[in-house]
Amino acid sequence: SIAPRKRPVSGGGPAIVFDGDAVRLVLGSPHGGRKTSSMAHVLTSVLDFGLSPAAAVASPRIHCEHDPRELRVDSFFPLDTREELEQRGYTVREDAYGGRVCLVAVDPRTRKAGGASDPRGDGGLIEL
Repeated sequence: SIAPRKRPVSGGGPAIVFDGDAVRLVLGSPHGGRKTSSMAHVLTSVLDFGLSPAAAVASPRIHCEHDPRELRVDSFFPLDTREELEQRGYTVREDAYGGRVCLVAVDPRTRKAGGASDPRGDGGLIEL
């Protein structure tokens, strides 16, 4: 939270994920408040659930910051999941900002790099 004489919070970044000595993922987000949860969501989506970079950065996100019973979700967050969370006592609020993550992924087999830019923002990727 923001208050006099408090240090600003930064989620850090960019993040680099290695597979042994080889770079597997590089990602970042330009904003502090939801940077950590957005980047964690994208990392989990790629590494644990096998989503492509484009699907991972575009998928609906959930964020909890100050009040552990209040959740912020994208406008396209699944309605059935939203309703289930409300039935469990959470307040679910729609929020347009989802972290604007950009991601570069390196295929561990081919070593070919590809990536994706979050459609919530105006970022992009260029091939070098």
